[in-house]
Amino acid sequence: MKQNDRKALEDQIRHMDDVPYNPSPEHIEEIKQRAFQQYMARQFQQTEVPEGTTLPGRSLVYTAAGDVFYAEDYAVAEPLTGVISDPPTRCVTDAAALAREAMDAGERVLLIYIDGLGYERFRDAAAAGEAPNLAALTLEKCASVYPTITPVNYAAMVSGLPPAENGVDRRGVHALTCETIFSDAAARSLVAFAAEGDSQILALPGAELDGVHSGLHFLLTLPGAGGERAMVEAAARQGVRLRGLSEYYLARPEQCRPDTVVAGYSALREEDVEAVAQALARAWLKD
Repeated sequence: MKQNDRKALEDQIRHMDDVPYNPSPEHIEEIKQRAFQQYMARQFQQTEVPEGTTLPGRSLVYTAAGDVFYAEDYAVAEPLTGVISDPPTRCVTDAAALAREAMDAGERVLLIYIDGLGYERFRDAAAAGEAPNLAALTLEKCASVYPTITPVNYAAMVSGLPPAENGVDRRGVHALTCETIFSDAAARSLVAFAAEGDSQILALPGAELDGVHSGLHFLLTLPGAGGERAMVEAAARQGVRLRGLSEYYLARPEQCRPDTVVAGYSALREEDVEAVAQALARAWLKD
């Protein structure tokens, strides 16, 4: 082992002595937050731009307060997190406006959020023939909001607002403080729901899909489908047996989540999943 390598290893070992062998949850969270801050600092080197400086041409401006906006020949008047010169025409905040336009036109909307799949990575995958279905769609590059992490950008997509206005400006914040495309759908008497993986990204008003990873059942909350009883009856007419969540709240029915059904799938064969999904769509979704 070279002398420099040995010294570096010894320094690492000494540093490890400073970390408790059995760290508390608070200490673990502190370590995670510090590591994340260091990572973001490496990814985004913030450069101070003096006030009064004019940024020539079209720019996408990210303020330290969490706002994001396009500008022409912008005269800097506040601290900035970053600037994109000659940015893409679209920003992720445009997704909400496009969804609302489609709803007003009577069209159905499907918003697919593939975490971590940026435009360049998608382009490489499409060129390699690894994403034929996505490649068949009309796609365009867009800019993100800052910080470029999952909940912050997802919140911007479904609300159409930057972090400074929608309330989700960092990791660990799940509750939006504004209307979303889901609440807009409910206001239009349309059915809308969101299905997430094994962790909650946002606490969205409207439909929720929980318990998928229990291996036995999931809970589906669907405002605008006529209520729990109507959902169960409509599903039964399509040959799908469900139970209302209220059946399991005998002691304290007032605590039961409304508009929610319990769907068991432990005995559901994989080849039948699509047929069941189509049956529930016929039962609950408007034409």
